[in-house]
Amino acid sequence: MHVEWTYMWKELTGPPKVTSKGLELGVPSSKRGFSLFSGSDGVKVVPITDQASAQWMKSKMEDTMRQYNVH
Repeated sequence: MHVEWTYMWKELTGPPKVTSKGLELGVPSSKRGFSLFSGSDGVKVVPITDQASAQWMKSKMEDTMRQYNVH
């Protein structure tokens, strides 16, 4: 599967959150269209069923957000 990321770091509206469904990302609600990620306006969920993997991804994303001074 090929997934193209369509959000820049500065577009994320907050830090990622690990939920029972995967990794939840806050995104601008005005950006619409087809997405491989599930979720409602303003929230997208990257389905990661393994909690350890979701925590690892969250940590890497937070590190990158700090590196680029994204809040």
